[in-house]
Amino acid sequence: VTADQDGVVGVWKPDDRGRLVSICKHRKGRSAVTHVAFRTQDTRSPAGLGGAEAPNFYFSGEDGVVYLAGDDPSRCKEVLKMEGPDGVPSGTAVLMYHAEKDALVGINDHLIMTRAQGPDDAGNTSILATAKLSARAEDRMLALWAAPGLLLTSSSERLVRFWNLVDDDNYVLSIEDPKVPPDDRITAISYSESKRVLCAGTQKGYVVFW
Repeated sequence: VTADQDGVVGVWKPDDRGRLVSICKHRKGRSAVTHVAFRTQDTRSPAGLGGAEAPNFYFSGEDGVVYLAGDDPSRCKEVLKMEGPDGVPSGTAVLMYHAEKDALVGINDHLIMTRAQGPDDAGNTSILATAKLSARAEDRMLALWAAPGLLLTSSSERLVRFWNLVDDDNYVLSIEDPKVPPDDRITAISYSESKRVLCAGTQKGYVVFW
């Protein structure tokens, strides 16, 4: 799946020679699409959204509207709108799929986290929870899964935030190495599941392990 700044989402598959062939295109609005997340645990029948050619996926961008799509443009539909205070539009900062719960986790530019499930067979999306997060909002937010239901984020800070969506808890890990300058900020994060090690890269070229 590809997306561009004009709001066009393309669905592709490789042919027998490994060349990408376009299946279809989606366009909802004219703002940039910045996030895509596959709905890997969608167990509904082929009569639902999508079909045999491509798995269903969510996409969203600068307008904060989340869509569910597959390989049929006529079945692309809006499932969620992430808004800021008083209903003002707010772009998407994070869009993650929680496979164990078949749920969607979105964070907008106003740092409001929304957890939703669906749509179901009737086309309905259920909002599971919303919460205002405590974090920096000025820069791009990094996010990844460290374990089922354990979301890690960082947004140009000296720390990584842990959001336990199962137990509804959160905590942080800070850079405490004195070799890292105090004004340095995290710009990349990665987690090794096999080694159970978290790694962060910084703006000034340091790599920190926990």
